[in-house]
Amino acid sequence: IFDMYEDKYRRPIQVAIENQCQSKIEAECFQDIVEYTRSPFGYQAKILRQALDKKPIDYIALVRTIIGHEGKGLCEIKLEYSKLYDESLDQTIENRIDMAHIKKVIFYDNCNWRRLTV
Repeated sequence: IFDMYEDKYRRPIQVAIENQCQSKIEAECFQDIVEYTRSPFGYQAKILRQALDKKPIDYIALVRTIIGHEGKGLCEIKLEYSKLYDESLDQTIENRIDMAHIKKVIFYDNCNWRRLTV
């Protein structure tokens, strides 16, 4: 639908979003919707990169995104990640992550999840 809009009005959907939205956060949210609609796996790849770029790394977002997509979905995200960032997701994770720290995060997240669901 966004491509149809751009074809009809001959301008990017981002221009319309910026003109119609009242606040920056509203515009960013709508742009995220457009981006996800156009490429769900590309959007997830971007979320992973943002988590890896944070100082300190956002391990919770990283783990939840990876665990939330299994099988083919994760393969598609990895493919899009490679296209966007010219390196594999596996390489990036290997270069940036402290595995001892991530094990603590996974354990902590699981413990919190159990407490919340019991």
